Amino acid sequence: MPIATRPVELRRMEARTLLALGEPCGVIVFDPASGEAAFRLRRDWDDFAGEEAPTLAALAQDLELKYSEMGPREFFSWIDSSLSASLAVDDMRPVAGRSVDTLAQALYRQTVHS
Repeated sequence: MPIATRPVELRRMEARTLLALGEPCGVIVFDPASGEAAFRLRRDWDDFAGEEAPTLAALAQDLELKYSEMGPREFFSWIDSSLSASLAVDDMRPVAGRSVDTLAQALYRQTVHS
């Protein structure tokens, strides 16, 4: 029997710093049916973003907390309108997987080259 997958959405993040302009730095996988989201972001900000590393590291740490506080609709609206100076976030893209965590990890490995 095949393992069931479910439709989820992918948002890919890119850095907007001078040293790493346009470099992929993370993914968010979101399940609209359950509201569950998984975040995978770089941890090597010092090697990756130079003097902007502390800002990006703090922002990356804060994303999951903001998601919990705001809920999906408000959170995605916030990242679309507020992060463009530090991080660019792609439009939602449909993908399918068994769990948001497993899919986020796999898509992170495919997308981000640390």
